[in-house]
Amino acid sequence: MSFSVALVALLGLTALSNSAHAFSLEWSGLYRIEALRIKNSELESIERNKAYINHHLILRPRAVVADGLSVFSRFDILNNADLPNSQFGQFFGNGVGGAPNNSADNTNVLAGNQADETLRVTELYLTYHFEFATLIAGRAPLHFGLGLTHNSGSGQFDHWYDNRDLVAFEMVMGNLKFRPMFAKAVEGELDIGDDINEYMFQMDYENAETDTSFGLFYQSRRSGLSGNDIPAGLSASGIVGGFEGKNINFYMKRGWEDFSFGLEGGFAKGKTGLRDSSNNDIGFDGFGIAVELDYQKPQSLWHWNLKTGLAGGDNPDTANTLEGFFFDRNYEIGLLLFNHVVGQFDALSTSLVRDTTLDVAGANGFTNAGSVPDVESLSNVIYLAPGFTHKWKDEWSWGGRLIYAVLSETNLRVNGALTNVESDLGYELDFNLTYRPHERFTWVSEVGLLSPGAAFEGGATGLDSKFAYGIMTKAAINF
Repeated sequence: MSFSVALVALLGLTALSNSAHAFSLEWSGLYRIEALRIKNSELESIERNKAYINHHLILRPRAVVADGLSVFSRFDILNNADLPNSQFGQFFGNGVGGAPNNSADNTNVLAGNQADETLRVTELYLTYHFEFATLIAGRAPLHFGLGLTHNSGSGQFDHWYDNRDLVAFEMVMGNLKFRPMFAKAVEGELDIGDDINEYMFQMDYENAETDTSFGLFYQSRRSGLSGNDIPAGLSASGIVGGFEGKNINFYMKRGWEDFSFGLEGGFAKGKTGLRDSSNNDIGFDGFGIAVELDYQKPQSLWHWNLKTGLAGGDNPDTANTLEGFFFDRNYEIGLLLFNHVVGQFDALSTSLVRDTTLDVAGANGFTNAGSVPDVESLSNVIYLAPGFTHKWKDEWSWGGRLIYAVLSETNLRVNGALTNVESDLGYELDFNLTYRPHERFTWVSEVGLLSPGAAFEGGATGLDSKFAYGIMTKAAINF
């Protein structure tokens, strides 16, 4: 926090010591507040509830130092200690109490205030524009295509973000942009090879006249043995080598007068630095694709859309290859499915990548889904989700979406043993009501009804797959 305050003070002093023509400071930001209640998120007969309120503030000061030279920054306030490096926000009810409680000032039931919060810096970078190119250096956001893999979290209600400490040089040639990048994911000890480096290249084409765009993103992340901190529990041998991973994503989008089509595909391939029981190197090789269709006649109040795609699941028969592909958690389909952990059985196999230390064990050692917020990702699934929006007044609109999904891999591990499970994940029906009196304020209320499929029963394990529903209301203010 002291670093952020010092930066703001420095910018303020600089503004006072320079003329208005030489320096300017611009501010923008976002405040959002959300309330959620899910009935029976574990899909069991006990029907326990999950409920919380969270809120978050983002400040984005921009210093325009000179023509073509700017410094961008972002400060996050009211952060969540259980979800670090996210923009989920602080829960309502962050008490001051601790252990031991020796005074009223440190006792939740007697305290007269809430615990104070920290301020975090999540972006700080400069841009310098040449005639046909731009230099970017610092901690900058990272986004590509539909946000399948690289997602900066710029949406009003996004809870996650991607950024990098990088140096990039963006070249513009007509409608084409080329951006080679070098990023330092981790700088370890200065005298040993424990760094994690990334080499990236992004190409984008945009033609506003024909509403056509396409692009390619290549990412290579590498670490040596001493810098590899992948979860060793994925292998009995532990970490024996460095990490080498490659992601290749492509996207295309085309729009016409009343119809648009968007597609992004991603490939993840590499070596984990682990070995299987036969002493073979364990690698990963996954694939995912997302398609978005939109249809709306000019001047029509009805807007129809379709989201469909697939994400590969891990095949346990290939012990030395992990085939699971994981969408970015900002890429959402519904209120419940692929957003919140539901049920007691990890049918999507996302426990491979998310922080399971937040899970509270339920009956028979399975996940208590009510113990975690929306940390779920989309993986091991094929989905189809048509939806619509109807604008019935200038400030009001309503819409809905039907989601149907099946597992792409049904031979899964249940408590360490291979088990065949049903593929059906069930149906979800969502409805939403949006109030937007002007472009800077949005208020959305949603209802999600989930009829879970037999996949959540975990095969012969025989877990419950009972009906669940969720209610959410949220508001965002842009300034």
